[in-house]
Amino acid sequence: MTDWASSNGDVINSRHAADEVAISTQTVPRLRPDHVLVSDGSNWSTPVVVGETFFFTDDAGSLTCADRQSGKVLWSRKIAEYNGIENSNARTSVVVTDDLVIVGDRAGANLIAAKRTT
Repeated sequence: MTDWASSNGDVINSRHAADEVAISTQTVPRLRPDHVLVSDGSNWSTPVVVGETFFFTDDAGSLTCADRQSGKVLWSRKIAEYNGIENSNARTSVVVTDDLVIVGDRAGANLIAAKRTT
């Protein structure tokens, strides 16, 4: 499986996974959840997958990193811990670089860059 480092997969927002061979019109009816992760709030963002982890935000104000295989939460932090604004949240997807997870909040157009290993 390849990385999906931004919400639409690439810089042209194609949402196309050229290397995907396991999912097709024939296999979709057989898809079942491998694991379920319950977050602190509603999820509006597209999860971003990089390496053995995936990242997402929720409307309860959490930025979360979980293990790609097990779904176990590796870390979760409130957006307010980064920007200092109580009850902050993010409804956008994150962008992941080599070392950072980047997300915009809804508390004043702040752009937050956190270490991937936070």
